[in-house]
Amino acid sequence: MIAHVTFSHQENQYISDHINQGKGWACTDTEFVALKSKIKDHYIRVQSNRCCYCYHYYASNHHAIWDIEHILYKEGYSRFLLEPKNLAASCKECNQFKHQTDVLVPVSRSFTRLPRSSARYKIVHPIFDVYLDHIDVQDLGGGKYLLCPKTKKGSETFTICNLFRFHLIYGGYSGLLNTQRDKLLRIAEDLKDTLGENSEHLKTIVRIAFAIR
Repeated sequence: MIAHVTFSHQENQYISDHINQGKGWACTDTEFVALKSKIKDHYIRVQSNRCCYCYHYYASNHHAIWDIEHILYKEGYSRFLLEPKNLAASCKECNQFKHQTDVLVPVSRSFTRLPRSSARYKIVHPIFDVYLDHIDVQDLGGGKYLLCPKTKKGSETFTICNLFRFHLIYGGYSGLLNTQRDKLLRIAEDLKDTLGENSEHLKTIVRIAFAIR
């Protein structure tokens, strides 16, 4: 759970005009570029340089390695393009995997105000949820983390943002993102000594393996 960005009266007026005029995210107006920079700086800082979805730490504040994340994706919910509680900072990979997935429960386009209840979102919401309540993080050292869902929200985040990729990467199987069941089970076996056979992370790998058809 993080603090959302706040805008000045002048900035809010600009945002209102921007939305009403139908200007999109690619707008190159000086004011808009400055707003995006402010948003990115804020969320990088309040998230302590951690991606809102995969929890990994990125030491650089350079804007090129961060994306401004729209929890309700901007193409489907353009009226919330600059809504502070619909924004966060994510790594490039998580943003690309999530892409235009609709995470609202139930999916709806009829409302005019952003839903502010955690229960309305199928994934862990950076502002309305506490990340560690839903996803267990095992620190492997050296900036490496294995993630394991603890709740339904955690599982949805795990799937939508492909957080299983870290099990593959740190297990030495970075090229097997579309691996088959036997390869996943081999990964689980290889990680058993490192994680312990009762590890929830290990159990997650096995569950995913046997879910493959």
